[in-house]
Amino acid sequence: MQKILLITHILKSYYKMGAIYLYIMDINLSEGTTGVDRYIEKLIEGLKHHLYIHVYRIQFLLNKSLILYREEQKEYYTQVILPLPQNYMEIISKEFWMRKYSEYAFHIIKKYFPQKENCILHLQTLNLIDMALLIKQHVNCTIITHLHCIPWKNYYNLNIKWFNSLYKIIDSGSGNIMNRTFFLSNRSELNSYVQTDHIICVTQSEVNFLTDIIGIQKSKISIVHNGINDYTNGYKRHFKSRSDSLFQCLFVANLSKSKGLEFILQALRILKKKGYDITLKIAGYTTQATTHTIQSEYNDLNIFFLGNQSFEQLIELYKDSDIGLIASLQEQWSFAAVEMAMFGLPIITTTADGLDEIFTDNVNALKVPLSFSSIFGLRIDPKMIATKIELLIENCELRKKLSTNARMLYEKKLTLDLMTERTIKVYKQINKLHI
Repeated sequence: MQKILLITHILKSYYKMGAIYLYIMDINLSEGTTGVDRYIEKLIEGLKHHLYIHVYRIQFLLNKSLILYREEQKEYYTQVILPLPQNYMEIISKEFWMRKYSEYAFHIIKKYFPQKENCILHLQTLNLIDMALLIKQHVNCTIITHLHCIPWKNYYNLNIKWFNSLYKIIDSGSGNIMNRTFFLSNRSELNSYVQTDHIICVTQSEVNFLTDIIGIQKSKISIVHNGINDYTNGYKRHFKSRSDSLFQCLFVANLSKSKGLEFILQALRILKKKGYDITLKIAGYTTQATTHTIQSEYNDLNIFFLGNQSFEQLIELYKDSDIGLIASLQEQWSFAAVEMAMFGLPIITTTADGLDEIFTDNVNALKVPLSFSSIFGLRIDPKMIATKIELLIENCELRKKLSTNARMLYEKKLTLDLMTERTIKVYKQINKLHI
C-alpha cells in the first residue's frame, strides 16, 4: 500500500511540474451541431489520456434561456458556459463594448487560472481575441488561434455579390497583402492573426491565405488535420449489384447555401429521367421553411430530411448508404468527409478547398470540379454530378476500390491519435516544453 501511495505521489509531482493548463474557448451562435463543436469534442476525447494536460472548455453561448454562467465538472475536463449578450451581433464590431463584456467574463473565469505558468488559450473562434488579450494582461499565457474556416468564404451565404468579387481577385491570382482589407470580415479577424502567438490551420489553403494575403510568417503557422477515432468495430461494407433497384445516397451537412445541395438535387432529377431509382437522405440542421421549399420544388424525388442526427444515428446512416455526396462550394476539413472515409463509403466530392486536399480523384473518391465566372459566380455542373453517380451505380468494382482506398486514407491521415499527437506537439513547441 505504501509503495502505491509513493508511486501516486511521484506521478502527481511529475505531472504538476510539467502540467499544461489548456483553455479551449469558443463562441456558439448556432442551433445545430457545428464542425467546431465536433472538433472540440474530439480534441478533448483525444487528450483524456494525457494526464499532465488539465482541460477547461470555456464556451460563450447565445441562448435566451441562459442568464447566469454555468459550471459542469465532466469526467476529463471542466466546462464553463457563459451567456453572450442578446445584442451580441451589434456589439461585436465595437471595441469598447467588446472590452466591457470581456472584463465581465474574465471576472467570472479568472478563478479557473490556478497558477501563472504553462497556460494555453486555444481559441476556436476569431472573435475571442479581445477576451484572450485581456486574459493575457493578468495571466502568463500563450494564445493559439485555430482557423477552422477562411472567413471571407462565408460571404457565399451572406453576400453573394461580395463573395464573387473577392473570388474573382483570387481566381485572377492578384490576391495579396495590398488588398487584404477586402478579405477581412471584421476588426477582430486581423487581430486574431497578428496578435496571437501561433495559428493552427486545418488545410494548406488556409496557410496560403494567411501568408499570401494577410502577410503572416509561415513560422507562426502549423497544419493539424481534423481526425476522429475509429467507430467501425469490424464493420464490413456490402456492395449492391446493378440489379438492385434502389440506391441510397447520403448528404450530411447543415443546409447553408454553400453546401451545394441544390446541385445534387438537380443531378438526381437528371438520373430519375434516365430511369434510376435513387433515395437521398439529408442529415443536418435546417429550418422548416427550407425543408418545405425543397420538398415543394423537388417533389418528384425520393428525399428524406432527417434533421440533426446524433453520432450514433449517423453511424447507421454511413453503414446503410451506398454513396456519400459532398457538394460544398467552400469547405476546409469536413468531419462528414472524414467519417464517410472511415466507414469506407464511396464518395463523390467537389474540388473545394480542403476537400481537394483530402481526396485524390479516382483513387479514394470521385471529384467534380468547381467552375467560376463573373456572370454566374461559383457553381457545380449537375450533369457532372449525375455522371459520377451513374458511374458508381453501374460499376460495382469502382465502388469497392474507392471504399477500400477511402478507408486506407482514414487510417493513414485522419485518425484522432494523429490529430491529438500533432496538437500536443504544437502545445509543447510554443511553450518550449520537453515532456
